[in-house]
Amino acid sequence: MAMKLGISDYCLSNKLYSKEWTLFDIMDWAKEHECAHMEIVPFGLPLFKEDGVADMDFAEKIGEYADKIGLRLSAFSLNACVIRPGDDEMQGATNRESNVTVKYHGSREDKYHQEIERIETIMNMAKTMGVKNFRSDVCSGAHPLRINTPEQFEKDFPVFVRAVRELADFAASLGLNLTLENHGLYVNGADRLIRILMAADKPNVGLTMDVGNYLCVDEDPVVAVKKCVKYADMIHLKDFYIRPLEKMYPQDGMYVNFPEIPNVKPRKRPTTPEEWAAMIPSFGYVGTANGNTILRGAIIGQGDMDMWKILSIIKHSGYDKDISLEFEGMEDCVAGTTYGLETARYIWEKVRSFPGRIFAHKERYRMNKRHMRLLRTAVVVLLAVALISLGALGEGVIWNTLDDPEFGHYQLLTIADMTPYVFMPTGAGSADQDDFMSVPDMAKAYGGDLRINAAINAGIFYNNGTPEQYCFNYREADGVVIAGGVVLKSEEPLDHTGCDILVIDEYGQMGWTDYYADADALARGYGYYYDIYGRPVVGRRIISAVTGFVPVVIGGVNQYDPEDTDLSGYHNYVGHYSGKAPRQIIGVRKDGTYLIMTSNDGWTLDDAAKVALKHRCVFAYNLDGGGSAQTLRGRFENGAYEIDPVYLNEQSPRCVPTYLIFTDSDAPVSATPERLDVTLTSDAPLRAGCSLSDVCSRLHVEELIVNANGKTSARVLQSALTHGAEPIEHVVIGGRTKRGETVTAADLSDRTRFPVRMTSQSPSGNLYYTKSESEQVDSIFYNGNTRPDGKYYDYSTGYTLSVEGDLSAPGEVTVTVMYAAVSGQPPLTASIAISVAE
Repeated sequence: MAMKLGISDYCLSNKLYSKEWTLFDIMDWAKEHECAHMEIVPFGLPLFKEDGVADMDFAEKIGEYADKIGLRLSAFSLNACVIRPGDDEMQGATNRESNVTVKYHGSREDKYHQEIERIETIMNMAKTMGVKNFRSDVCSGAHPLRINTPEQFEKDFPVFVRAVRELADFAASLGLNLTLENHGLYVNGADRLIRILMAADKPNVGLTMDVGNYLCVDEDPVVAVKKCVKYADMIHLKDFYIRPLEKMYPQDGMYVNFPEIPNVKPRKRPTTPEEWAAMIPSFGYVGTANGNTILRGAIIGQGDMDMWKILSIIKHSGYDKDISLEFEGMEDCVAGTTYGLETARYIWEKVRSFPGRIFAHKERYRMNKRHMRLLRTAVVVLLAVALISLGALGEGVIWNTLDDPEFGHYQLLTIADMTPYVFMPTGAGSADQDDFMSVPDMAKAYGGDLRINAAINAGIFYNNGTPEQYCFNYREADGVVIAGGVVLKSEEPLDHTGCDILVIDEYGQMGWTDYYADADALARGYGYYYDIYGRPVVGRRIISAVTGFVPVVIGGVNQYDPEDTDLSGYHNYVGHYSGKAPRQIIGVRKDGTYLIMTSNDGWTLDDAAKVALKHRCVFAYNLDGGGSAQTLRGRFENGAYEIDPVYLNEQSPRCVPTYLIFTDSDAPVSATPERLDVTLTSDAPLRAGCSLSDVCSRLHVEELIVNANGKTSARVLQSALTHGAEPIEHVVIGGRTKRGETVTAADLSDRTRFPVRMTSQSPSGNLYYTKSESEQVDSIFYNGNTRPDGKYYDYSTGYTLSVEGDLSAPGEVTVTVMYAAVSGQPPLTASIAISVAE
């Protein structure tokens, strides 16, 4: 079922307020970003002239421009309130609504008719624009007198029903549908909206179901969506951060747009209980009806709502009408809307829809006892067949052997509805050959438990070469390795050959990033990577990463440069870059289908790119190949896990440290560290006044990991001062930067902004490992100065140091080494006593 996803121009209304864009610019943007439709809200639009008359010419221009660019306008959404008690007042609580405001006067009945007239005037404008759905609230936000109680709702209920019926009849005369939205703190909640809808009983009235607004009245969005989806004519898709009231410092401003922060003003910090009580806790947040929780808009998929379950419910319901994205977060509105669209589309494609709706409505089909017995019998039979055959595993992998006159003999695996993961069951820095396995051996050891459908060796690694070759250790995974969200290695690959890193993020999307990327930042969601179209993506956690070689196709374009005859850059150290060699390529199509292509006869990089494009890949990446090339398909047969070797090089099965596996299970977590061991490298005493760097230089730290074969391998954590023979420069930056701010080397030299630099321990605690001035700038720009306070953090090895005692005076101090734990890893610690002499 196709998703009819569009946006509300509300997403980009900050561009209207700043005068950077017009509505027509937003329409162009929506069209360029493949929106199926766009919804109009009046915020920031000059719908009325200075004399208060509706500007029908402007409405007509909107409709004409939409027709010109081929963008369907799906709906118009208007804030309104038909209960207006009290003295003369203005409709509209904020400046955002001033363009559709009228002055009210007279009795409550007079104000009711004035509001109905205003709504119908704007409804005429919407008709001129060409929309089909018109959303009008009966009470936006809270009750005008802040009486949001059930008792007050019962008093106002007849007025709401009266208004909906009148507006529905007027809408019908224009050929429009009327929708009611769960909006604000009063006319919200599943049951209240359904009650009004049922009482109005008009065929052209439905719901605009806002999946996030249920939180405003403390309802569970998942439960409410299940109740309301069958009544929906439009869906608003949004996400929220949800926080307990007592844990948020109260400040002014609900809609805050970084970096200008126009709504935030300095204010005196409260000191007394009365001053605290007077403050409204709404820094970018809105309070909920019960006052226990506050909300702030988030990018779809990044907030606290279960967007996967919500979209699954909507898709399973058979809903095939419009869905409109609403972004109202503090992030840049263009970025927030872009990422929201992409995430919503991704989730929609991944959630599975049920084949039928026979039990969707009990009134349509009532099962008797005979039907129930038949249903139970059918379920039992189906389960028995499934348990006997266990045939689901491997059915999503199609294996073909191809002979091509241009590209020779090669193997092709086509893999649907599965996410690739990097798997590394042993220690990242092991030097023991027995700790590593061939791809077939790994599949035999783990395949059944991990439900491996396909496996391939992934990243480059050090071999038992000589000093004349590029490999110097016996066997060790090279470059960056992240498995199960855990950073196992974070070093640059192959002595600066520049091999790019293949990554898979928390949503299962594949991409790549540069060889010098900050592995810790990637795993924590502070870094950035490039998606399959070459677009930068910021703020997503990387679950898997491995250093293979390079992308050969990005965005459907061959990345091989035939003019690069000297094979400069990352080609220089790796022999089988320059000519034909056994290669293993992973590619992905636009629909999310993955392909593994393994060459028997050997390809050049150009060949690899052309083969990937031939199979309609929009992205393809050259994994480790050569003599290590191994590919297999996994399946269950007769109740046992079996493997089909798709390709094994003549030198195979060579033992390798990292694997790329396809599984319909969750991401596997690699071998867990059992303990840390720390010893001294020198018996010479430290002198009083030494630094934490001096202490660190005396330590030898090992991370001990239990492998699948029951042996324990040791990953040596490098000294925080050196890596090999090269010194590591640790730079402490004590300042702060704003997201999106351009930071230059000249900025860093400004000690008023960045007062602490080049020290071993930072008072402000923001420490980065860098090797160049430009990389230092990038680290601050992309990672946002987020290191733990008071810690000496070593990026390259993954542990923090702290000292109990006084380094400035003689005596004994206790040094504690703590593993910098990520998801799935225990916070291991080890301590050692060190003497400090005079």
